[in-house]
Amino acid sequence: MLDSLVAKIPWISGKAQEPAVAVFSQVSLIRNLSGFAFPGTSSQDEERAIEERVLNVLDSLEMFSSGQYYSLSNIDPREAYLLAERRLAPFDLLNGRLHAGVYIADDQGMSIAVNGANHLCLTAIGPGLQFQELYNRINLLDDTLAGLLDYAFDQRFGFLTRSISHVGTGMKASVMLHLPALVMENGLAEMMQTLRQRRQILCGQKSSLAKPSAQQPKAHEMDKRLALIHHQQNLAEALYYDLSGLLYGDINDTQGDLLLLANQNTLGISEEETLFHLRHTANDIIAQENKARKKLLNGEHRRLDDRVARALGVARSARLLGFSEALNLLSSIRLGVDTGLLKGYSLSRLTELIFASQSAHLKIKADHESNEWTLSIQRADLFRARFCQERRTEPD
Repeated sequence: MLDSLVAKIPWISGKAQEPAVAVFSQVSLIRNLSGFAFPGTSSQDEERAIEERVLNVLDSLEMFSSGQYYSLSNIDPREAYLLAERRLAPFDLLNGRLHAGVYIADDQGMSIAVNGANHLCLTAIGPGLQFQELYNRINLLDDTLAGLLDYAFDQRFGFLTRSISHVGTGMKASVMLHLPALVMENGLAEMMQTLRQRRQILCGQKSSLAKPSAQQPKAHEMDKRLALIHHQQNLAEALYYDLSGLLYGDINDTQGDLLLLANQNTLGISEEETLFHLRHTANDIIAQENKARKKLLNGEHRRLDDRVARALGVARSARLLGFSEALNLLSSIRLGVDTGLLKGYSLSRLTELIFASQSAHLKIKADHESNEWTLSIQRADLFRARFCQERRTEPD
C-alpha cells in the first residue's frame, strides 16, 4: 500500500539553504474543530464525524488527485510507524484510535494528521533552512481549510488546542541541525541562555526512553502514547516527530550530533515574528558551527581526518549496527563530505540514509518483523551496500 512512499523521499533532493548544517526544516499548524471535544475526551462518534468532515473537504478541494489518505485502522502497524519516522505524522497519531489517519501529498512535503492529540495537524517539511517557504505552503492550505471547516478559535487567545503550550498561533516550527564541531568543542552550553530568553529550545533526540519509575509520571498521568513506547523495545530506534517535546531531551542526550531548534512560545507573538526570530537564531548557530569546523580543519586536521576515515571504515565493514551508532557514523561521514575530506557522497543521500536506518523502514524493507538483533544486522547490511559501492559523485 505504501510501496511508492517507501521507495523514495522526493523532498530530500530539493533546493536547500545551508544544507551542510541544516538537515531539514518543519512547520506544523495545530487546529481543532469547533463544537467537538478534544481528542482523548471525544467519543468515537465525534471522531468519526471529524474524520468524515475533513475527508469530504479534501475531496471537494480535489486534493486526492495529488495525494492519498491513509486510515491507520487499515494499514499495517509497521507502515503506521514508518509515517511517524518520515515525520509525516506526529507520534501522537499512533494512539490506537479507530478514526485516525493522515493525508500525505505525493511529494511527501506536506501532510494532514487527523484525530491525533488534536483534531488536525498540518505539516510541511523540506530540506535545509526554509521556514518561510514551508510556512507559506502550509498557511495557504490552512486558510483554505479555515473557510470550509469551523476552527475552534477565541478572539483573545487565538486557536484553541488540547495543550495550553500550543494555544495562540498553534504553530510549531523546527530545524534539525547537524552540529558535530560545536559538540566536539563544547560550544553549545553558552548559547542556551540566549535561547531561553528568545523562548526557543535546542534539544537532543533521545536514543531511548527510560521505563516508568517512581520519579516519572505514572502512565495514566501521561499521554497514552508514551505507555506504548515503554513496552516496545525497538521504537527507540527512530527519530520521531513529536509536537509535545516529550521525546526530546537535554543537548547532552543527543545522538549523531543532531539537535532540534524549535520555538516554544505560541501565544502573544505572530507567526511571522516567530519565524523571523527562529531563523535569526538558526543562522547564528550555523555561523558558529561553520566557524568551529574551519578551526578544526585548520588546527586539528589529522584528528578530523581520522574521525571521518574511521567512520567510513566501520560503515563499510560492520556486521551489527545499532541506530545510535549508525547516526554517529553518518555524522562523521557528513562532516567529512562538507569539509572536503571525503568525496563521492552527497548530503542529500546521507540525509536519506538517516530515515532509511530507522526500525520501521528496515522492517518494511525486510518484509518481516524484526527484533533488536536482526535490526542491527539489517542496518549493517544497508550501510555496507551503500558505502562499499564504487564511489561516484552525486551533486546536491
